[in-house]
Amino acid sequence: MMTIMDYLVWRGDVDFHGAPFNEIDNLILSQIVYLHMEGIVPPPGGGGLPLYAVWQAYLKARPDCRSESADYLERDSAKLMEAMAGSRRFGGCLLSAFDHEVNRESEIQFAALTVTLDDGSTYIAYSGTDTSMVGWKENFNMSFLEEIPSQERALRYLRDRLGEVRGPLYVGGHSKGGNLAVYAAMHLEAAEQERLTLIFNNDGPGFTEKMISRRGYQAIRPKLRTFLPQSSIVGLLMTHDEDYRVVHSSSIGPFQHDAFTWEVCGPAFVYREELSRSSLVLDKALKVWLDEIDDDRRRQFVDALFSIVDKAEIEDTDILNHLTWAKFTELIKAADSLSQEDKDVLTGTVRKLIHVYLHSDQVVEQLEKQIRRLPVGKFKKLQMSKKDTKKGNE
Repeated sequence: MMTIMDYLVWRGDVDFHGAPFNEIDNLILSQIVYLHMEGIVPPPGGGGLPLYAVWQAYLKARPDCRSESADYLERDSAKLMEAMAGSRRFGGCLLSAFDHEVNRESEIQFAALTVTLDDGSTYIAYSGTDTSMVGWKENFNMSFLEEIPSQERALRYLRDRLGEVRGPLYVGGHSKGGNLAVYAAMHLEAAEQERLTLIFNNDGPGFTEKMISRRGYQAIRPKLRTFLPQSSIVGLLMTHDEDYRVVHSSSIGPFQHDAFTWEVCGPAFVYREELSRSSLVLDKALKVWLDEIDDDRRRQFVDALFSIVDKAEIEDTDILNHLTWAKFTELIKAADSLSQEDKDVLTGTVRKLIHVYLHSDQVVEQLEKQIRRLPVGKFKKLQMSKKDTKKGNE
């Protein structure tokens, strides 16, 4: 199995003049924006530094970034940047305009980076959700807000960069970063959208039906490149109208969201024909569940859920991953302190999701049984119909 780390060994000695930018380069650049580069990469308007110099400064500022004491996002991304810094392909790339904000009050977690390649093209990378609870709360807010703060910030960032960038321009991100890339691109003016070469969404959430019906989204649709692992969860949230490719991951379930588990072969991903059954069942369940819950109830559910972690003073998901008995007790006390109305919303909403999930599982199972009973000659036709239904988010 080859991953993006193996790709750097294979292609690292070839610059972008010798081998044009491809989808694997996109995934690699979408990962380094997870690093804490404030104070190292200049902010917008402050010039830039070659990647190898950024890595040297980063290692000096955060010497433990590759150790087990670092969170997994920083640890994996640091190892990736180290390999990039030693390569001909990425070492001389210019990193600039690093923009970063995590603000609990305004509920925003945002980071963006501009990467200028040696062939004169540019990749603008938006960060996905980090390990902060602020970032996760902002994700949940997508379920009931027309626009979240990171999306507005992403649009402003892209517009500012358009005035400075020359040559081919790629925009992309991983997870929420993919959503930000698409959002920013769809809200540009028509003349601005023509400046974009491709927009990459690497397992990022979609949008509401209302938003994808707008002219701006439909205008950039031919330029969208969406990639989902076979058991995608995050990438199937909300609605996707664009075509997508299913990438084979070496991991299982939700861990396939990790870009370092995606398999590559040369300058392209290793593809599968369709999403896994478990992913389709969950996708159907989540869509039905959201359709049955209005925006006010979604807001109340999210606020109640995150008020528990706030009261327990949990600011980072690493605390949940290494939950102590004392912290677990605080969570129980915080949940118990909720009003009866909030408790009812939490328990009722979760029960509804479980019910919908089990029903969705039964629906998919019945369809599979019907397919197995068909004569061989009709199987391919129905399988294709089923596949098209899946691709259209059922």
